[in-house]
Amino acid sequence: MLEFSGIAATRRRIAPFQLCRPDSLRQACESFAEAPGDTAVLAGGIDLANRLKAGYAPRRIVALNAVKELQDIRVLDDRIEIGAAVSHWQVENHEGLKGSLPCLPAYVSGLGNIRVRVQGTIGGNIMAAEPAYEMLPLLGVLGAKLNIFIMPERRWSMLSIPEFMGRSPAASLLASITIPRRCCDVVWDRQLRPSLGLVLSVEWCGDVIQSAIAALTGDRSGPVFASLETSGLGRADALASLSGIVSEWASRFPSIRPVNGPSADYCREVSGVMLRRAFHRILIAE
Repeated sequence: MLEFSGIAATRRRIAPFQLCRPDSLRQACESFAEAPGDTAVLAGGIDLANRLKAGYAPRRIVALNAVKELQDIRVLDDRIEIGAAVSHWQVENHEGLKGSLPCLPAYVSGLGNIRVRVQGTIGGNIMAAEPAYEMLPLLGVLGAKLNIFIMPERRWSMLSIPEFMGRSPAASLLASITIPRRCCDVVWDRQLRPSLGLVLSVEWCGDVIQSAIAALTGDRSGPVFASLETSGLGRADALASLSGIVSEWASRFPSIRPVNGPSADYCREVSGVMLRRAFHRILIAE
């Protein structure tokens, strides 16, 4: 365990802290559990560095770069498992993901810039809990689960994205993300980000819709979700009734409370347009 202090680029002093470098997930959990309310986790470090410069002063920082268990991508028959310390760049360029879940590398390739994607981690994006960040809406519509060590209970739990959003990330250590492998189409619209964005997933059985869920970004508390209640709908019937389906679907989105920029009424109106366009793109796809 080392002790560090220094001057940030902003010339604001970073408070001294203890640096723990565990080499296993068990050791990482033990280090985190010793002082969960006063411990920060370091993976890519982009968000943590900015918070330290802004005055955040944890007593201890647990660095995860030596924990190999958090750095794997596994493509299995029924699911995909991604370690929390996997970088965006690794996801973007993983051949197994390109073949099994191509929407994931394609989506991640549009996050930030190349420097951010090389350094930043998937787990860091999730645990930072910033409203404008975009991994949670995608993972939510894909039905992903988060394998999280929860304090103060000191237990592991598999949480859905909505369940995770109801908790404080500061009291948790994320180990991995599990995504079920399903026959689904995924599209997104980022034209108005960070003010507003949309991700849509439609699961099929042949040419019949089994389920569909959309996520809106831009709300100050994170993404909001709404599911299509009409299941067993054929592609042709959905196209013929597109306007009515989308109108009812969009009405079930929780009201967006924008961080800045457009009003809630504007977001409500535009989100319906974005949903209609995205659903139409999926329905007319070959």
